[in-house]
Amino acid sequence: MDNADILRSAAAAYQAGNPALTEQIARQQLRAGADQESWLLMLGLALQSQSRFSEAVEAYAELTRRYPQSGTHWGNLGTVLRQAGRLEEAEGAYCQAIVLEPANAQHLLHMGLLLNEKGNRSSARVAFLNAVDLDPDNVHARIHGASTCFSCGDHGNAKRLLAERDDWQHVPDLQMDDLVTLSNALLLFGRGVDAEQVLLDALPLADAHEKPFLQAQLVAVYERLNRLEEAHRVAAELPDPASVSDPKLAQEIASVQADLAHRGNDLAGAKVKLEELAEQPETTAQSESSLMFALARVCDKQGDANEAMRALKQAHAAQLRHAVAAGGLMIDPDVDPLHSLLQRLSVEQFARWPADLRHAEDSRPDPIFIVGFPRSGTTLLEQMLDATPGLRSMDERDFVLSTANRLRDAGSAYPDSLGELSKAHCNALRSMYWTSVADVVSLEPDERLVDKNPLNMLLLPMIRRLFPDAPIILALRHPCDVVLSCYMQDFRSLTFVDMCSSLERLARSYVSAMNFWIDHERLLQPNVLHLRYERMLADFDGHVRQIGHFLGLGDAAAMHDFHGHARRKGYIGTPSYSQVIQPLNSAAVGRWRMYEQHFRTVLPILQPIIEHWGYAD
Repeated sequence: MDNADILRSAAAAYQAGNPALTEQIARQQLRAGADQESWLLMLGLALQSQSRFSEAVEAYAELTRRYPQSGTHWGNLGTVLRQAGRLEEAEGAYCQAIVLEPANAQHLLHMGLLLNEKGNRSSARVAFLNAVDLDPDNVHARIHGASTCFSCGDHGNAKRLLAERDDWQHVPDLQMDDLVTLSNALLLFGRGVDAEQVLLDALPLADAHEKPFLQAQLVAVYERLNRLEEAHRVAAELPDPASVSDPKLAQEIASVQADLAHRGNDLAGAKVKLEELAEQPETTAQSESSLMFALARVCDKQGDANEAMRALKQAHAAQLRHAVAAGGLMIDPDVDPLHSLLQRLSVEQFARWPADLRHAEDSRPDPIFIVGFPRSGTTLLEQMLDATPGLRSMDERDFVLSTANRLRDAGSAYPDSLGELSKAHCNALRSMYWTSVADVVSLEPDERLVDKNPLNMLLLPMIRRLFPDAPIILALRHPCDVVLSCYMQDFRSLTFVDMCSSLERLARSYVSAMNFWIDHERLLQPNVLHLRYERMLADFDGHVRQIGHFLGLGDAAAMHDFHGHARRKGYIGTPSYSQVIQPLNSAAVGRWRMYEQHFRTVLPILQPIIEHWGYAD
């Protein structure tokens, strides 16, 4: 048998699932002095297939020493180093592969996966986008790129990577990790049915190890869609995490079990699961923060403020540690995390605005804007309006900010130059806004858009300039309850990670945002309705009539069924997705009182805003 036949025999053994035989043949051939490149590669593949990564590293490293100009060998070395947990060395190997073969999309894909594993999502995003540019048909780069773009706030590229094909559930050769990532990405874009179908189609083909991973993700999808009966049904098929040898799978199972226990008010059961998870040595800073946020919410429901606050401090410390280590966040204690949005319009600049701001060329009615600091009740208002015939909301989008950034990109300072814009320029900016809207929601001719984005409150000059007659609803809530609720949220935005890193820093940002709104409302005199969360709970019928009158609605009665409407919608893209499907209750009013001892340093910061909005005792 010649060398080619032996090589084919070894490859056949490898393909048949017998890597041990492939290893045996490869070692025999290497000792006999056969072709080193082919047999070292075969040995590396055999060892890698047996999860003997450290030994595989030696084989691939020898290949790079003998054939240093081969990008393939450097790429293989990077992958096995990554599998061995030697991430820094893996990054160096991938860099060398990219230098040698810059047009190879696979190298960029693997670099993106590695950077994601290291937590450097911003750099991973660039790697995935470059991979797709080189190879538009690379579905792996599209899937992981879409997920990473979304986590970085780049919703435009995320949607583009997903939207350019609609048959994801039929893509062949996707691995379990690809399928879970794809399902999660589709869910984040409100494509809950597609997210579910990807998993349902994959389950019959999954092996014994893959199946519980897919089932755990399916439980998470159902829970996120508020389909709790189905979530419990699938969860009942999962193994006990204590019996699972794979620590990652054990964490996934325990995590979804804890979520369901929490949703079912089995607080003691949820707490036990979360504490067990937190004690596992494989817990990363990223997973530690998620676990501690979940534990804090359980402790809060149990009325244990001190334990909740202890868990929150640990959660924010881990979250901050992960963000800084990933290279995406640098903390400057002297700079407000919202500073890029706190761009003030002066009295003199506003005086230069034209007297007539209206745009007769556009027959569409201005959007209805819902604004307010996060956790002030904006999602409740959004679902109330979305339940009303003739009004249509979209998941929270940053289209007003994108429009302001277009102005900056064109070389005009924002908001300084707003008064200098011609009607033609304003119409062009409005058109950009509506084009972005059309990408996510199809409005019928008789439907009016509801644009809910809390921090659009800091873009009031842009709203007032482009949509001068737009009705704006400002959601208000007791400042202490707002700050506490934000502090308890597992925000993924780096700005919010920074802002919520301590109660004091969060309180100062809240005050800065509110002062910005107060000053600009006084200056710009928008068409605004102030709605206080507490008063609306006390007189819901009266506030429904007030909102209906403000918006000129003939019949606002449908708002009363906001929770039923929200439940029927399925995916709701805000942290309060599990709350807005419930009828109104006042459980969250005055929740901060339970934490009063922790607010001693925060109250003086918030006091001016407390008094301004009439919340002083």
